[in-house]
Amino acid sequence: MRRAALLLILVASPACAWAADRAPADAARSCPRYGPGFVEVPGTSTCIRISGRVATDYTASARRVSRDDVPGFRTRGQVSVDSRTDTAYGPVRGYVRMRAGPHPGF
Repeated sequence: MRRAALLLILVASPACAWAADRAPADAARSCPRYGPGFVEVPGTSTCIRISGRVATDYTASARRVSRDDVPGFRTRGQVSVDSRTDTAYGPVRGYVRMRAGPHPGF
């Protein structure tokens, strides 16, 4: 988990710094060749998709069945970064998914 977070920071930091220097006229365009949600990074052949989700639920019970069956709110989240680039050797894909919460397998 820590390695995935570090990898995401290392990948995203230069991209964020690079994007901050760009004018709004260089806004990312849609990249339909890789599917919905992908946008092209201006000035490159790289397409990227950042997605995620958050879920929360409330559990209430008059009887406690196990240690994990504790009444209250539970929140979990997921962030995914998918990047794809065409190279002379074929397409290259980078994918990172980070999950957090008490039940990360959703």
